[in-house]
Amino acid sequence: MIPPERLGEIVHFLTTLTGQRLQQPQWAQWVSETNDVYNFTLPEQTFAACNDCDTPDKCPLIGQPVPSRLIVAEFLSPLTPRDFVYYVNPENWPHFSAFWESMALIGVRTDFQDSLASGYNAEFRERVHILDQVLEVPLEVGHRIRHDESRVWTRFNIARGHFGGSVPVDIDTGTVSAELIGSGQTRVRATKYVHWSDTSRPDFSSLSCDFGWAEFMVQMAEKSLQEHNGQSILAPDKVAEPSVDDAIKRFVEGVVMDSKNGIDGYVPGLEKLIRRFTSNTWDAGWINDLLAMGQVTMENSGNLANHVLRLADALKAAGERKDDSG
Repeated sequence: MIPPERLGEIVHFLTTLTGQRLQQPQWAQWVSETNDVYNFTLPEQTFAACNDCDTPDKCPLIGQPVPSRLIVAEFLSPLTPRDFVYYVNPENWPHFSAFWESMALIGVRTDFQDSLASGYNAEFRERVHILDQVLEVPLEVGHRIRHDESRVWTRFNIARGHFGGSVPVDIDTGTVSAELIGSGQTRVRATKYVHWSDTSRPDFSSLSCDFGWAEFMVQMAEKSLQEHNGQSILAPDKVAEPSVDDAIKRFVEGVVMDSKNGIDGYVPGLEKLIRRFTSNTWDAGWINDLLAMGQVTMENSGNLANHVLRLADALKAAGERKDDSG
């Protein structure tokens, strides 16, 4: 529970947040100022949220460099890189996430070993289900484990020999890794660059964070650890079991924060919309303003869905613990 003497301070901090999304410096400040209240775990303290706003130029298999969506999420864990080997291995992704329907091997899987690392090279046909779309992309992957087990990683890219007009993206490259960074901590990181082949289609990658890409990354890592190690990303010897009160508290705080950010997000589009209708000449640009406001609504819906899912998971876990204890 939030101590009554701290409530005003915490509410004031929430009302000072600006922008449509919580920024990393704001999260760091929030952790530093409220850790005595919430007792954040190491992954919570260091979670680098999710970034899908950058579009650096990348070279597709055919043509000139194009602006590609960069999606990044990471956190620190007290576990070792070796503990994340099942999560990092792309052969296991369909098992750990409902989004992946399959990772079908195409061609030959060959073992790899040099003086630094061992692993394998292979090509897979990735099949994922996102919203109402099923996407298939041929991927060339290299999975590696350093001999000293200080780093585990997978690098993926579109498989050139299987690329064709039916592939929905012409850039799909990135890494999933777990790396020892010192002080007994492991950085777990996922990065992905993506660019649609058909640029006229909606760019859902711009909503990756709102649809829970970072949370789903953490959930995959957590599931892999619990199934293979009986561990959690929070600590080597225990799985987090949030109380119902904590789950409800975080649900309410998350919804309130996202609601405030959502209202702020409507302001630019609404101001432009009003100006167009009150000006002396007709301006059809009001359609773009409505679309911008609609995107804010979609982002808010995605955030709310994430909060509801986390609350439901916590309540389900609490019910199971109650049944086990009689």
